[in-house]
Amino acid sequence: MLLLLWGADTYRSRRKLRDIVIEFEKKAGGSLAVARIDGAETSAGRPDGSPITMIGRTASLFSGKELYVIERISEADASDWQYVKTRLGDWSADKSVAVIFWEGAADRATRPFVTAIAAAAPKKQCQEFKALTPALAERWIAAEAGARGLSLSAHEIGLLAERFGADTWALAQEMEKIAHGWSVARLAVHRD
Repeated sequence: MLLLLWGADTYRSRRKLRDIVIEFEKKAGGSLAVARIDGAETSAGRPDGSPITMIGRTASLFSGKELYVIERISEADASDWQYVKTRLGDWSADKSVAVIFWEGAADRATRPFVTAIAAAAPKKQCQEFKALTPALAERWIAAEAGARGLSLSAHEIGLLAERFGADTWALAQEMEKIAHGWSVARLAVHRD
């Protein structure tokens, strides 16, 4: 099984990745082997080989399914990417191995990788996290505040959206502060 998460809004894509891993673990009933691989840290020249080339080769004695999370494949060695390209079809069809690719914004450097993975994965298993527009940011703030049990007025939501825009990492930090007693009204006083 292949999944692809990518886009400029890395907060939301990272949170989705976390939720997917948790859901896989629940479904596996605790018998899931999870391996995380950072493409920026792989090296085909390692004496023990690249961890990417080990995907699906060594089934765990204790778990029936394996989950691999490959982050930033666009930064991996060219030989690792060549290996991945040859295996995408196999991984997509494999019921015992799930490979989740996580990539940041699909810019000129990462677009070919995202495009190739998206072509091999079922469409419903590919999700792009675009930067939020101002209107979507306000809706996201309201939904996130509700999920955190925070009661924000429309004015407070507007202040947060105006100050932090589509930066969901900063917005999440602000909501954490609000949950601990920080006042949104301070934003109006401390505007840049």
